Order: sequence, then C-alpha cells, then structure tokens
Amino acid sequence: MSLTQSKKKSQKAGLLDLPNELLFSIIDDEVMSWRDHFNIHHASSRLFQLTFKQFYDGRRDIFEFACSHGNLDLMIECLKHRDVPTSQLWEGTGPRRVYITPLDVLSSGFLGGNFSADDYIKVAEWLFVNGYHTQRVVRTRGELRTIPVFPPYVLTMFSTATDTDSHRGICRVTEFLISKGLGFPSKSLRRVSIERRNVHPGYPEFAEGYDSIMEIILQSAFPLYLFEIFLNSMLSDRGLTLKSRLAPGDRVNIDWHEWTGFRELVCILFDDLFAPWTYKADSPIYVSDTFEAKIRLLVKHDGINGNEQSVLENILGSLRRIETKQRDNGRLNFERDGTWCWRELCVSIYLTPFLGRRVWSRHSRVDSPRAIRPVVERPVHEFVIPRTWYP
Repeated sequence: MSLTQSKKKSQKAGLLDLPNELLFSIIDDEVMSWRDHFNIHHASSRLFQLTFKQFYDGRRDIFEFACSHGNLDLMIECLKHRDVPTSQLWEGTGPRRVYITPLDVLSSGFLGGNFSADDYIKVAEWLFVNGYHTQRVVRTRGELRTIPVFPPYVLTMFSTATDTDSHRGICRVTEFLISKGLGFPSKSLRRVSIERRNVHPGYPEFAEGYDSIMEIILQSAFPLYLFEIFLNSMLSDRGLTLKSRLAPGDRVNIDWHEWTGFRELVCILFDDLFAPWTYKADSPIYVSDTFEAKIRLLVKHDGINGNEQSVLENILGSLRRIETKQRDNGRLNFERDGTWCWRELCVSIYLTPFLGRRVWSRHSRVDSPRAIRPVVERPVHEFVIPRTWYP
C-alpha cells in the first residue's frame, strides 16, 4: 500500500471512528460549505444515514447543485425528502433584478461543460413537465414579471463550440427550447464567454462588447435554419418585419437594438476568421458561404433594403477574396494575413455610396457614445455606418 493510500485510509477510518455527538457537531457547523456536506454525505453508508436530515434540510441548496450538473436523479431525490416548490427562484445580481430560475441554472451548467446536450434536454423536459419556472423572471415596480424567452447562456455557446458534435448539440438544445414556446432573449447577452476568451490572451478580441441579438445571430457560428426561425418568429406575431416602419412611441414593446453597425459586423467577421476560440466548422468557405446565405434570408424576409444589401454584398466579396487567400496559403495566419484581411473588410463598406443612416460610433475615440433616440418614424431595424471611424 502506498503512503498516499495509507493516509487516505487512516483519515477515513478516523472520521468513521468519531462518536456520533462529535460527528453531529461537525455536520451541523454552519460555516461548512455545502460541498463538504455533500462529500461527507456520500463517504459511507453510515455517514449517509447520519447526515440525511442535514443534507436535505433546505439550508444548503442541493437542488441547485443538481440542476447545475444536469443530475436528474438527485433533483428527484431532493423532492422526495423535502419540498422544492415549483416557484423556486434564486436571487440574481445586478441592478435589473433578474431572478435565476432552475432553467437558468441548468443552462449555466451546460455552458460550463458539466453535461451533454442529451442530459440538458432530459432535465429541461422534466422542469417543463413539473411546472418549474422556465421563462425569464424579473422584478418590475415591485412585482414579478415573466418573459417567455430562453436563457441567454445558450446563445453564448454557439461561437465557442469545440467541434461539430458540440455545435450540433447546442443547436438541438436551442430547437428544443423554441419548441417549448420560448423565444430569443434580447437582454444580458454575451457573444463569447469570458472564460473561453481568457484561455487565449494573445489574441485581442476585435468585437469585444458587441452583444446585441442581431450581432450574435449574424456571427458565422449561428446556424442558418435558426437564423430563419428568428426572422420568422421575432416579430411575426405583431405582423411586422425588420423593415416595418414605426413611430418612436410604437417601439416600447420591441426590446432589442434598433440598429446594427457595419463596423461592428466586420469586427465580428474578423473574429470569426481569426479568433482561436471561434467555431469554424470543417470548411474554409464556411464563413463566406454562411454570410451569403444570411444575406439571401434577409432579402427573403424583408430584413434589408437595396442599399444595405449592396454593402453586405461588398462585405461578402471581401470574404470571398479572403477565402481565396486562405485556399492559396493552406490556412489563415493572424500575424501574416491579419492586416490584409482587416483592410479588405474595412474598405468593402465604402465601395458603395451609403444612402442610409449614419450614427456616432459606440466606441469612437473622439466622439462620446450617445443614445439613438429618433423623433421620426424609422424601420424596426436598420444597418448603419459610423460618422467617424478609426479602423
């Protein structure tokens, strides 16, 4: 027996040899973390029996732990031994007073890689069937309000899928949530998880902070069929398209960005090409083919006008030239090809005289960011060009 094995055996024996009174004083210690209780509870059959009451007493949220690890058996076990009301919520952080639901916890665990897409769907189905909170819950003017959208964590996963199977699993999860009547979220979105981005500190993210719903679904990793579902479902219940014109007062219930900048778009596409954490599928033409198909869908669903289409097609032309360079060189290299590719994308925006709206850049070096508050009728959404830009 090794020294390590001997030490572990003596520690375990020592714990089991303690009198019950001393064991209970340890188990009842409020300072002890719930993970310690969890480990003690599962150390032996004797400790399992001794800690049963404390483990399920509700002070240590084992149900939340089970949700975050996709452990349906433990969730059901929690219900057997204590009441876990279907109204279960956890206090969120931040000024918006968004509460955390069991589905939020499950989605966060999925983002963290704690379990598979199959496990997610199985546990989520159980939450829906048993009446737990699955919509977003916020407190407005002292009252709880539900919003029928799925957790934003799910959208964060598309760009950082590790391989084709992982990407397919994220798509299946999104399809499942949509099939349950949940729509696309528009708040608290993050295009790339901080944890995944920080794994590659040598690459500076070009599109950092560009996290509107349109910016997320325009990235290459967001699949075409879900892009079309978004265009079909986002406004169809109100009889609107992205080009429907609204007076300012009619925008109150449209809870997402009114415009997307071409500057932001080329930053996102550049990251799609070069960021080491970005899902790129198996084909060198993946980015340009996906972008071309999304332009067609925007035209099909009245999502862009002719002038916007011209600029988007110019950007597509630059992607095709980058694709040719990639094919000639075997792959793209940031150090070797980054400057040339960035120039191609930036110049493409100005190849066609833009007759649409110009706005102050959100990150201009000389102009302070300013809110867009039109006092005239405008489309639900439009692509815009910055008044000033320092690419």
